[in-house]
Amino acid sequence: MCLPQDLWKTEVRATRNGGKEVRVETLIFQRAMLRSDWRILESNASRVRTLILRGTNQSSGTVSIDPDALNSVSFYCGSFLFPQLRKLIISPPGNFMKFPGALVSRLYFGPLLEDVVLQNVDSSVCHDIVAASQACPMLRSLRILFTVIEPCNQLPDLLTDVAERLQNLKALSVTFGDFTISHRSIVALAVSKMRSLESLRLYLAKGITRERNHDPFSNLPIVYLPRLTHMSVTACPTDIEETLLNFNLTGITAFSAGFQGITEAAAVEKAVSSITIKLPEKIQSWELALTTFDFLENTGNSSLGSLSRFRDLTNVTLRSIKTSFTDDQVAALVFPCLCQLHLFAQYKSLGPPITFRGVGFILRNCPRLIYLTLAINAMTHVNEPHNTLTFDANCSSLISWNVAGSRIDDPEFTVRHVVSLMPRLREIVTTGDVKAMRKLWAKVDDLLDGWKGVSMR
Repeated sequence: MCLPQDLWKTEVRATRNGGKEVRVETLIFQRAMLRSDWRILESNASRVRTLILRGTNQSSGTVSIDPDALNSVSFYCGSFLFPQLRKLIISPPGNFMKFPGALVSRLYFGPLLEDVVLQNVDSSVCHDIVAASQACPMLRSLRILFTVIEPCNQLPDLLTDVAERLQNLKALSVTFGDFTISHRSIVALAVSKMRSLESLRLYLAKGITRERNHDPFSNLPIVYLPRLTHMSVTACPTDIEETLLNFNLTGITAFSAGFQGITEAAAVEKAVSSITIKLPEKIQSWELALTTFDFLENTGNSSLGSLSRFRDLTNVTLRSIKTSFTDDQVAALVFPCLCQLHLFAQYKSLGPPITFRGVGFILRNCPRLIYLTLAINAMTHVNEPHNTLTFDANCSSLISWNVAGSRIDDPEFTVRHVVSLMPRLREIVTTGDVKAMRKLWAKVDDLLDGWKGVSMR
């Protein structure tokens, strides 16, 4: 603490939070703050560029600041406490003690602030969004991530109130709670006023509530943002499909969809097809997260194959929590310009079903691949029927392969196939694997250089 020791002390105070009594260590001023005290604090506050406010609870190990102490500081600091602050993160732990809101807004939002993150917060900090729009003309990035338990249901209207003041905003991430069709139109109109926006991320925590006999196409404002290149929507498949109806996506180069909720296979496949048609063919990055649905097991290869219309893709990420990829499914991925492919899946007790045959399909269909994330079954008995040493695939551009989650039994058998398929590979990454698997893959990594020399001769 930079302030004189006779000015402050800490004491444990009992207060109520969520109906329970909690005891929190609190910093208080034990005398009046003098201008000489303020000058000490001022010289240090002007050096702060990033500030993280995590709130306090009994187990967080942090110290709460008494509102009276903050009031004393506010008498001297004027409109803001940190004149050089560039980034502010408000990210309280669970069961946090609520901030003295008006004081937080006044002290921490300054004219040079560019990045504000409201993470794991509840509706009590809604006023901070208004304060940021008023006090931070240089704001470039705003992330509003409410808890699913207590989201701010007034957020769509709140965004409308602040949108015209966020003319320099380039990135917006928002979590919505209760969300209706009318809210969708309100948000679209608010976002349309943010003309500098380049990145938009929407998370519909509870999905869209549809009024009886609603028509998703009626009274629908179409938003065109000339600088928008990155977009992400997380919701159930139907909600994502309908949300995209509000946007002109001709300038999008990177898109991410997070499918959540239990949905029929036909609805998922329809949504993927609709999204791929809506997006421009020149898109370069695609990410699809499947959180609670056996999508791949129910839709076969057709939906993955539909991505192949994007011939300019350089980065593809697919995440499946409930199922895994197969050799035939990855064979449907054909991207001549792809540089990065990341496939994450949930594997059952037998491990990943993809073999070196599937790896061969990927490398043959993605000849420019540089970075690959893919767990495979490299066990000898499942790969011997498919002799990839004679497989028509040889990717000389691949330099890094993350094999986390893979199964292996014979490093020398594995390295022969690796060198045959990817002769320029420099590293094998095994982050997160069990110790036995890591040791076997480390052996493959050690053998690479020697086998490369044999292959070249």
